Amino acid sequence: MTREELLKHLDELSEQPTTLDDICWDPQPRMTPYGLQDDNGVDVDLIRFMLRMSPQERLRFGEAESHALERLRKNAKRIA
Repeated sequence: MTREELLKHLDELSEQPTTLDDICWDPQPRMTPYGLQDDNGVDVDLIRFMLRMSPQERLRFGEAESHALERLRKNAKRIA
């Protein structure tokens, strides 16, 4: 898609009427088997956990988790 096509598409989208029916204005977090989630299924505990960290800490955390995932993938291939 060219830049011009993208801009035309965005213009078309901006002209369409929008409704806000799908937005929950007062999400109430509730406990699920996967942790505390709001009405949209967003993990509230994870958001709070990440916001307690500085941007550098979040970056280090993400890098460490991606390395752990890569090790898991390599070991899974070795077992299979």
